[in-house]
Amino acid sequence: VDYDFCNQNNIKVCNVLGASARSVAEYCLFSALAISRRLIRTTDAIASGNYAEIRGNIIKDRMHSLSGLTLGVIGFGSIGQETAKMFGAMGCRIQYYDPSSPKVEQSLASIAEEVGKEVLLRSSDIISVHVPLLEPTFNLISEQELSMMKDTSILLNASRGGVVNENALAQAIQNKKIKGAAVDVFSSEPPEKSNPLLNLPNECRENLILTPHIGGITVQSWAELFSRSWMNIQRFFDGEKFLIKAGEFKEMTGLNEGLAIKSTQVITIVVTLILVSTLFWFLNKTKTGKSMRAYSDNEDLALLSGIDPKKIVM
Repeated sequence: VDYDFCNQNNIKVCNVLGASARSVAEYCLFSALAISRRLIRTTDAIASGNYAEIRGNIIKDRMHSLSGLTLGVIGFGSIGQETAKMFGAMGCRIQYYDPSSPKVEQSLASIAEEVGKEVLLRSSDIISVHVPLLEPTFNLISEQELSMMKDTSILLNASRGGVVNENALAQAIQNKKIKGAAVDVFSSEPPEKSNPLLNLPNECRENLILTPHIGGITVQSWAELFSRSWMNIQRFFDGEKFLIKAGEFKEMTGLNEGLAIKSTQVITIVVTLILVSTLFWFLNKTKTGKSMRAYSDNEDLALLSGIDPKKIVM
């Protein structure tokens, strides 16, 4: 979003903070468990007749449960805090680094310790990254940061591609500088064939999870996303305060409160209203199982709704 343009034209911008927080946190928890317990290759190994070998290797590798481990969260917004709550429930010690001094939920205030970036990198067993891609966060985790991490540590990136330097991460995995990583986002999506994470030797993939930017995509999170978007549109026309106004985040935008409605605002809101209404209609029709005709340029939505995108009549 071009916030400068919006500010100059008195167009209000809002977002749906935290709508996918629980889904992303679940992804991070699952990934940490899968890597820590070495579950990534077990199905293929057993299917290939290597039951005894894979079992022996896993036992020899001394698996760890999450209880007693230290989770380090970089970026302690809504997603970072939801992730901390889930790991805390598993018995993890929680520490975080966030220079923006976020408001910490009361349930976390007594158990989450704020520390410096270097302290977090050196002392965490699992590091989960949850920051937006901005100039200060580009290559936030690179060769220097990875060299500070424990060789038994796990890195989780479900934030944005470009925050973690992919070449440095690939080298760290290959040279066993860290135990493993889960990567849900890439510098270019889909990733280029030359991406170093796609070209690691086979033996380096045992503790690597690569997923196609689906950490926050679940039926529940998308329902929440569209519901809150609709509520914000209603609040706009009713003259009420938005649930979340993008201008409240100073690092993202400089929008002011109380801006007058202009024609550009009306056009923007009406277009958004039409798009969101179409999406709700699309989902409702799909749930009823009735035949339908719909326009959608988003195959993800069709797939999430349980239909074949090819059957949609454009």
